[in-house]
Amino acid sequence: MIQRYRNEFIILISVLLLIFSIIYKHHSISKFDNAVHEARNSIRDIDEAKRLKSLWYAKGMKSKLKRLKNKIDFKNIVKFSIDRQKVDIKLKNLHSNELNIFMNEMTKLPLRLSHLNILKTSAGYELECLCKW
Repeated sequence: MIQRYRNEFIILISVLLLIFSIIYKHHSISKFDNAVHEARNSIRDIDEAKRLKSLWYAKGMKSKLKRLKNKIDFKNIVKFSIDRQKVDIKLKNLHSNELNIFMNEMTKLPLRLSHLNILKTSAGYELECLCKW
């Protein structure tokens, strides 16, 4: 009986091999396309990180912060220390206008606020701020 349907079995096996090879080819092509897509996304993320790094690690940040310090009355400054890529600011007896000007200038700079505390006292406002860039 096997001899009788030998050609049909060969055709059946070859058709099954053809179907499995098409499925394998489709799977390998989609896997390759996914790898290419992930590589492009990684390259785009790296380029974005480079662009943001140049913004956030700006070399002129210390000079911008010193200019900001000069806009504040010296008697109101308790602490204004710039250390590596951090700035620690403590101000006291600020009027509301001075506080608004200071905060507007701070928001224009690419700084990440780690700590911000603003207290209203009888003499004015006290501000504590720790920022990183």
